[in-house]
Amino acid sequence: MKTWLVILMIALSIGFAGTIRAKKARAQSVQEQSASAPSKGKQRMSKQNDLRIRLIFGDAEAVATLDDHPASLDFISMLPLTLSFDDYNGTEKISYPPRKLKIQGSPDSCAPEAGSVAYYAPWGNLAIFYRDFRHSNGLVPLGRITSGMDKLAAMRGKFSVRVEKMD
Repeated sequence: MKTWLVILMIALSIGFAGTIRAKKARAQSVQEQSASAPSKGKQRMSKQNDLRIRLIFGDAEAVATLDDHPASLDFISMLPLTLSFDDYNGTEKISYPPRKLKIQGSPDSCAPEAGSVAYYAPWGNLAIFYRDFRHSNGLVPLGRITSGMDKLAAMRGKFSVRVEKMD
């Protein structure tokens, strides 16, 4: 009887050890998959090329690269657009898109620098900063002007801007 009990104990131990090894292997596989796949919060929503826009005004143009989050993608979905911009507070050029942007899931504040493109949610306006500004709640960062900022900053009074998605 003792021998049979010892054999049973050994068989149970081997089976238990095999189960533990299998669970560890599955856990490691899941960890490896989640490390290689983007997390839900950081998931890429579109290709980087899809996030570039051109702003055409007067005889000049500027190019911006937008961030990959819901508010920027919502703005891109409205393009092409022609918007009327005006200077605000000697710091930024502002315009009002045809509707408010969907901002849920996007950053809800930022400290803009010269070249920042943002959306001020409380008023529903786009803002292109040509001077640095303080951190502001409700200011959703959309992206950054990568070329032509000096020409855009030099514009005076109300001016029209054609905003297009770049291929």
